[in-house]
Amino acid sequence: MNNSEKPLTPETTVTGINERKLTILKEEIQDYATRINSIFDDMTTLVEESKSYFNCESGDFFRNHFLLLKENFSVVNQNILNYADDLTNVQLHYQKKNENAVHDLGMYQKETERLVDAHLAYKEREKEELL
Repeated sequence: MNNSEKPLTPETTVTGINERKLTILKEEIQDYATRINSIFDDMTTLVEESKSYFNCESGDFFRNHFLLLKENFSVVNQNILNYADDLTNVQLHYQKKNENAVHDLGMYQKETERLVDAHLAYKEREKEELL
């Protein structure tokens, strides 16, 4: 059985993707972002506390260098959170495509029914003309 022949599981019937696992993955990404942000906060505290025992030109250089790097912490954290947003967008895209497909199928079904009815009516008229 190849991938196209595999039956859909309850987790994939709505969008063709495993939404439950996608939700778990988004939650994990958000958790990692929170944990990384906490680590950045702890690093900032440690560097600021170093003033009390590393009070010299090298210490000032170290702290100034850290301050330059610290400006990127929020960018790193936001980029990680953007991954979760991207996964949400993928999920919404699949849901929209499925809604469109269901709508199109409904339209095709109605058109097919109309054509079958028209064909049956035509055959009935043809039959009546022969009698």
